[in-house]
Amino acid sequence: MENDLLLLEKVAQFVLTGQGEKPDSPVVAKSLIRCEHQAKKTKESHSFESFVGNWRLCWVSGTHKIRKKAGVFMGSGFYIPRLLNLQIVYSRYPHPLLAIEPPSEIDAGIIQNCVHFNGLNLTLTGPAKFLEKKNILAFDFTRLTAKIFGLNLYEGKMPGTPSNAQQFYQDSIRKQAFFGFFVITPNLIAARGRGGGVALWTKV
Repeated sequence: MENDLLLLEKVAQFVLTGQGEKPDSPVVAKSLIRCEHQAKKTKESHSFESFVGNWRLCWVSGTHKIRKKAGVFMGSGFYIPRLLNLQIVYSRYPHPLLAIEPPSEIDAGIIQNCVHFNGLNLTLTGPAKFLEKKNILAFDFTRLTAKIFGLNLYEGKMPGTPSNAQQFYQDSIRKQAFFGFFVITPNLIAARGRGGGVALWTKV
């Protein structure tokens, strides 16, 4: 797994700087799969604290549904272009956009999905909870903030969703979106989503 982590570090370095080696996507996919298999064997436990901070998306594969339609190319995955800055931010309560009190017995926090592209900034914000025994992080997005060149376009409830942040902590994970993490280091995280796709992020 050590060699696989070194390869994933090269992926992160290339995405952040545009320099250095760019491993081929099929090689990255195989490396991530080996890491996932190893994680299932070791069953190392973590906590939400391991994720706190900003993480830039580096590489993704398609979901099972997309791979069936698009074939091998999407199944091999692809790099996120450097001009498209996609980040996930994990933080602890309290948070100005989510004024709730999560149950004390739940390892809870905040997730924000941020898109930065050519002056446009979109941020989805919502509650998150971490299941330590399975290294699963469930989440929901209940708030949307949209800005262009710093000008506020919208800030409020996520349109078209009945989601309630307080109810989220009571609901079963079977009803929720989630990531199953299999790489968790100070600089890298990788996970498989509910739809079957795999993603790699690096700390920024």
